[in-house]
Amino acid sequence: MKRRALLIGIDSYLLLGELKYARRDAEAFGAMLQERCGFDPSYVTVMTCRAEGGLRAQSNFIERALDGLREERDLDLLIVGFWGHGFAPQPGRRYLCGVDTSEDDLERTAVSLDLVKTMLTQVQARDTLIILDCCQNSPAGRSTAAEPISAGEEAALHSMARDIQTVRMQDEPLSMPTVAVLSSCREGEKAYEWDQHQHGIFTAHLLDGLRSGVTSVAQLSNYTFDRVVRTANELHHQRQRPYLTIEGRGDIV
Repeated sequence: MKRRALLIGIDSYLLLGELKYARRDAEAFGAMLQERCGFDPSYVTVMTCRAEGGLRAQSNFIERALDGLREERDLDLLIVGFWGHGFAPQPGRRYLCGVDTSEDDLERTAVSLDLVKTMLTQVQARDTLIILDCCQNSPAGRSTAAEPISAGEEAALHSMARDIQTVRMQDEPLSMPTVAVLSSCREGEKAYEWDQHQHGIFTAHLLDGLRSGVTSVAQLSNYTFDRVVRTANELHHQRQRPYLTIEGRGDIV
């Protein structure tokens, strides 16, 4: 089985507020894919705010890395993950923030989720998993004030999975791809960090699920849901519920 992962973690920004554990989240998830899930280290790329050269998580380098995925052939599973700041200034306009993103110039300095979607339709992976542990309104630390996704964002995430899957089916009529989007929280909620574990609450439980032997995306979603809800309530007295959409054949192993 040929599997590929592109993981992006940013907690130190040039023009936006600092986060605590986003980089650590991405690095730990990448290590877990290798240790527990059998990913070849050469097929796990981790871009962070501290990396150098093309692995530094600047917006143009992130776009270049996404574009480079199109050169991969015969992928059984592609995982793209993002931990950091996100914006949704208007319904249907969503951005992931690179190290150099400016709030005043999102279109030129951030990565559009529509662009991500377009690039992923061209990769032709049999199964695709997108993990989003980021805020989707104004940039704020996940530990205390990560902003909720905008109105309608939950439906938009479902649409992203469906649109990728539909385009892939058009390109390969004999092959039905599966696309899953796993988000750290739902519309109207916040995503929080967990100082005791030095991870985001969602990612801390995501990692625990993999350690425990969970073997599919749906099982991982089920594992994290109750635990994230309980932890967010106990630590912050707030509601945080992970959200999963799957389009295609069904669950992804």
